[in-house]
Amino acid sequence: MPQKGENGESRFMNVYALNEHNLTRSNWRQEIDNEIIAILNKEIEDNSYKTSRWFVQSLLADAEQMKLAFVTREKMTDPSKHIVLATHTLTTKKWAH
Repeated sequence: MPQKGENGESRFMNVYALNEHNLTRSNWRQEIDNEIIAILNKEIEDNSYKTSRWFVQSLLADAEQMKLAFVTREKMTDPSKHIVLATHTLTTKKWAH
């Protein structure tokens, strides 16, 4: 997603979605407002390959930021309708260090 910086240069951001698969293991709807960092850390730990790939892709694309969306199904039995519960923005180079 190109954006214009202060001097008119293009800035980029990559957007990714973290999906909640199982309500018995986690319940983001109740926890997301108060514990977004804890949920993010757990997802990065549980999905280390996927999130590492996202960080490398963002670094190679020279994306300044990454936006992570926390997505869950509206009803766990319906795979066609989803809800974005929250988003969190990370500075790519800061997280890479």
